[in-house]
Amino acid sequence: MAESKKKKSTKQKTAKTTTKQRKGSSAIVAVLAESGFFAGLDDTHVAALADAASPLEADREHYLFRQDTRADTFYLILEGEVSVEVPAVFGQPLVLQTLGGGEVLGWSWLFEPHRWHFDARAVVPTRALSFDGEALRQWCEKDAAFGYAIMKLFARLMKERLEAARLKIMEERGPV
Repeated sequence: MAESKKKKSTKQKTAKTTTKQRKGSSAIVAVLAESGFFAGLDDTHVAALADAASPLEADREHYLFRQDTRADTFYLILEGEVSVEVPAVFGQPLVLQTLGGGEVLGWSWLFEPHRWHFDARAVVPTRALSFDGEALRQWCEKDAAFGYAIMKLFARLMKERLEAARLKIMEERGPV
């Protein structure tokens, strides 16, 4: 088992935070305003999200997060593909879903104990916005309307992802 963990850590590549856009920049606000996921949020809430966002570039095979590590971010994928995977002790992971541009990745940042339940790996070079989950949880606590809006968005996301996982498991193993 220790050997398996050692192999995983050597495969992990790093992502770069870009400086082309700064937190809260008008370019980030525009991306969020155009995103279907954040549709319906008022300008104040979009600005709060933009303040918590940082551009991220991930090389192919980079893990955005690993199972059972601290979940303190979520991502809006701008370009590229990220696979959501169940890690395997031996062999290939089970790919539950592959997400692309315009899709949001991650909800574990919102719920205690704030640990990832899956791995997320860039399949190709990927650009994304990374959101500071801790800062957004504080906003949710201070502003009930913002917190409710975020919970509605992420409840819908969780429903979609759980349904996709159920279908993938049925496909792989057959109905129970």
